[in-house]
This record gives sequence, structure tokens and C-alpha cells, in this order.
Amino acid sequence: MGGGTIDVPVDGNEGITFIDEDGTSINIQLPDIADAEGAEVLSDGTVVFPDEGAANSVIITDRGVQMLTTINDSDAPTRYSYDIDLQSDQHIELIDGGAVVVDEDGTAVLAAGSAWATDAEGKNIPTWYEIDGNTLTQVIDHTSIEDTVYPIVADPIWLAPWMVKCLVGIGIAGPQITAIASMGNPASILTAFGRGAFACVVGR
Repeated sequence: MGGGTIDVPVDGNEGITFIDEDGTSINIQLPDIADAEGAEVLSDGTVVFPDEGAANSVIITDRGVQMLTTINDSDAPTRYSYDIDLQSDQHIELIDGGAVVVDEDGTAVLAAGSAWATDAEGKNIPTWYEIDGNTLTQVIDHTSIEDTVYPIVADPIWLAPWMVKCLVGIGIAGPQITAIASMGNPASILTAFGRGAFACVVGR
């Protein structure tokens, strides 16, 4: 079924790298990371890059990586861009609220779940993805909503490339892959997509 590793560096400017077992890698740069402080590792393994306006947190999950942005106040930006180190034959597509990196024949190689953002009281904040070349930007329109309570949290949840490869291998297509990336736990994937998809995600 394959597997790989996820490299989270101490220096956030180096980005997050997925490394497949065959040595193939893909790197994603964190947004607005230049002025962030050095990494702090919390007791649960979360890696935090503190910043005054909006901080980045990286959480390794059983499916891939959650790249969490915490927006501290209304002066923070509304656009958070993730530069992806694409191969020459790859590009990014938006699918059903999520995003996928596809190669020249349209096969998905990396996937992000649907964009979401909530304030401190759980209120949904308008958010969506935009594409510009090799950059996926999450727009978080937190200044357009009255009575927003900060901080706001938002993120793309990235499904690891080796899991995407497994899902493609059993015939699961782009929109279903982004849906799987968005799902909260493997049991939900089992119910919605069956044992094959469940096995890809949990590795057995």
C-alpha cells in the first residue's frame, strides 16, 4: 500500500515536506511565515510557529497534515497562501470546495480538504480557496462578519500523497478524495467509501 514520512522543520521557512517511500517529495510553504518565531513543540506533538497577527500550527494526523492558521485580531490578513513545489507536469485544481494537485494525465497526487474557518464561539467565517500558478490561497473573510470573536482558526487538511496514490489505485476520483481529506475520522471514511478507502487511510 506504500507509505512515507512528513518532515516538519524547526525553521518554518523551509516548509513541510512529504517524502514518499520511493524518495519522491513534495514541499508546501507555510503562509506569512517570514516573521514568525522559531518552532515550539507542544506536548501533543503540535508544532507551533508563533506570530503576533496570525500564527501557524502544524499537526501530523493519521491521514497527513493539518496546517492550522490562528488569526488573532481584525488587523490580520485575510489571505493565506501555500506555495507548493510542483513538478513541471503538475498543476492545482479546485474540486468541490477542496483542492488537488494533479499530474499531466489528470491523476491526483496530493489533496486538501474543503476550506473552513470558525471564530472563538464556533461561528463559521466565509472562506474559500483560490489558485495562482503553484500557489493555493485560502481567503478568510473575517473582516466582513459582524460580532466576530477572535481568535479565528482555519486550515487546509492535506491528505498524504501515498494515501492519495492508494485511493486513486482503487478507483476513487478527485471529488471523493477531497471529501476523504475533509472527514474527521477513519470510521466516517469506512461508512461513506468502504473498506478499500479505509485501508488506504489507516494503512492496513
